[in-house]
Amino acid sequence: MIKWNEYTWYSKLAAVIFFIGVLPVLTFYIGTQYQATIDAIQQQDSQVVQDHPGHVPMPSNTGTQSLSVTQADNNKTVTFHVGDRFLLNLGEYEWNLSLSNQSVISRVKNIAVIRGAQGIYTADQVGTTVLSATGRPYCAQGAMCSMLEIAFHVTIKVVK
Repeated sequence: MIKWNEYTWYSKLAAVIFFIGVLPVLTFYIGTQYQATIDAIQQQDSQVVQDHPGHVPMPSNTGTQSLSVTQADNNKTVTFHVGDRFLLNLGEYEWNLSLSNQSVISRVKNIAVIRGAQGIYTADQVGTTVLSATGRPYCAQGAMCSMLEIAFHVTIKVVK
């Protein structure tokens, strides 16, 4: 007869088998599945990066080649053609962006971008603008965080 309110030798044996045999195997399996998912996401993100680390070709609705602007382009001048789209991907910081001439480029609305990117922009008209940004690491409310800021400046020249 089963005694539900007593610890027996077989209930102790079942607990030992579960905690030493089943639980570690189960958590190991869940961990490997989680890592496989993370690896697949990172591989998908890395497929975006091609030969040139600062300039990544992406599909464009206009049929022209679009590029990426990254921290590797800091203090440089990049040139686009009217209609080109580019991904602004400065990394996982909290960025404050400003443009010296907002009529030259504009952000494309309602497009989701990869983690760490600040958006997709379109070269609207011929001209030059300076994109300036300051970034600081994300910080949870109430946590002690670094006050260091990263400065970023790129001159964007749009030609026909």
